[in-house]
Amino acid sequence: MTQRDFSKLSDEALAGEALNENLGYSRAQAIAELANRALAKPGLLESAVKAIGSDRRMGFHSGPPLGWFGADAIYLSGQERAIRALLREMDNWEPFEQEDLVRHWAGKGRLAVLTRELQDLYGWVPSYQAGS
Repeated sequence: MTQRDFSKLSDEALAGEALNENLGYSRAQAIAELANRALAKPGLLESAVKAIGSDRRMGFHSGPPLGWFGADAIYLSGQERAIRALLREMDNWEPFEQEDLVRHWAGKGRLAVLTRELQDLYGWVPSYQAGS
């Protein structure tokens, strides 16, 4: 992945770059930078989750979807407001897209456990069946 310094961009410019499909893999950095800024500036959450949702499907890249880099930043932050915003965005995703990301967070054999945690903590109702 080409390293670019997105930290010097204004919030507005960064939000635009996070949606710029011509950036290739460096777009993941822009999405992650926007997600991290949104953790400190909740007014950016809508732009961040929109950027995350704009690249969420497995199979389009040799690695994970570029949006997952921002999704990871939000999930790992533990910030309730940010996680709720991301889960609201995920409500618009296909069931397999939701499941792929939650499985990524959960790790091997923990999909059902993490799905229940997201349901219990945030009231999220996924579109996929996690099993037991």
